[in-house]
Amino acid sequence: MTRLVYTPEQQKEYDEWVASRPPVVQALIAKCPPYLEYTLLDQLAHILAYNEGGTIRVQVEDPLFPREVFGVTPDNLIPLEAKR
Repeated sequence: MTRLVYTPEQQKEYDEWVASRPPVVQALIAKCPPYLEYTLLDQLAHILAYNEGGTIRVQVEDPLFPREVFGVTPDNLIPLEAKR
């Protein structure tokens, strides 16, 4: 599993970015950080965007049909580290 490691400067910028988001997006980020890999219906997924409506847009990695999926709820994403 790949997890980003931020330099102190990058961590500061990331924290400022999170703090500048609306509260609902901050809650989504806390529950599903963008630096983790997830599974969605047993397929690898990466977070692309957070929506103020409380959903997440992900890129689903599929060799035959890679796609973006909109309207994903945090409960549908399982961090890869949790599956081990």
